[in-house]
Parts: sequence; structure tokens; C-alpha cells
Amino acid sequence: MRANCGRQLSVGERLMRILLFGGEGQVGWELRRALSVLGQLVVPARKLGAGGDLSDLEGLRQII
Repeated sequence: MRANCGRQLSVGERLMRILLFGGEGQVGWELRRALSVLGQLVVPARKLGAGGDLSDLEGLRQII
């Protein structure tokens, strides 16, 4: 994964999508900072209906 750090993407190359649960906490905040250079972060909010409920499969499908 680190091989892509800091380099420009070629035409047609896509950013990796990274799904991070718990991104609003202290450790999650640090992970967001560290992972943001590796790809597109998807960080579901803890709020009701925001896709952060692991038991809601349809909600998870929508954010992924």
C-alpha cells in the first residue's frame, strides 16, 4: 500500500477507497490523517441513518 504514497496517478488509475469505522474518535482521527494520502476515505458518521450501523446491511451497501 505504501508504494502509492505521494505519487501522481496515471490516466485511468483510480484511488483506493478505504472504509474506516470509528473515524470520529481519537484513534480514528489519527487513522484518518494517516490513511488520507493512500486513497479516498469513506468514514460513516455515528449519527442515526448515516450508514454507520453495522447491522444495517443496506445502509452499508450504500456507503460502499
